[in-house]
Amino acid sequence: MSRDHERHQLHQAEQLRPPAGPVPDGATSLPSLIRMRTGWRQYGATMVWTNGCFDILHPGHVRFLDKARDLGDVLIVGINDDASVRRLKGPERPFIQLAGRVTLLVGLQSVDRVVILSGDAPTPEIEALRPDVCCKDSDYAHLPLPEREVVEGYGGRMVLLPRDATWSTTSLVARAAAQACRGACS
Repeated sequence: MSRDHERHQLHQAEQLRPPAGPVPDGATSLPSLIRMRTGWRQYGATMVWTNGCFDILHPGHVRFLDKARDLGDVLIVGINDDASVRRLKGPERPFIQLAGRVTLLVGLQSVDRVVILSGDAPTPEIEALRPDVCCKDSDYAHLPLPEREVVEGYGGRMVLLPRDATWSTTSLVARAAAQACRGACS
């Protein structure tokens, strides 16, 4: 990649809407990741990307992130900020604020870096960072993935990893609400 192209990508990354409020400890800015990517590529490292809300971290998330990390040398996780989680999941979410979710993710052995996403789709960040592999779970097999066109357009690979159907944030929340109601309603 030429220096001019890298400078252009850094400029584009700096123009993306920054997350609202201060960036939580443990998160890395997109321009910093682009600079790190240059070093990783010099050493031949394969960069893997995934993203999500990670509102209530559970074993299904951890297994998914482990599988994603197995596809390369460096795993970058894009995490939705609180405002985008509300837009995507509803006004009662997130249950865990951004700083807490970042702390949980950076504490996982499989995760190398976390970057904050303020938009509803990670396409601009993926386009700027250009990971070698982009992962989503298999729930997206029959859904439109705007990032697929971007990833495959620059020669990257889109991978759908099997979903652990025994875990989901939605089912955990429903189960907790049902148990709370049984306790309060009896």
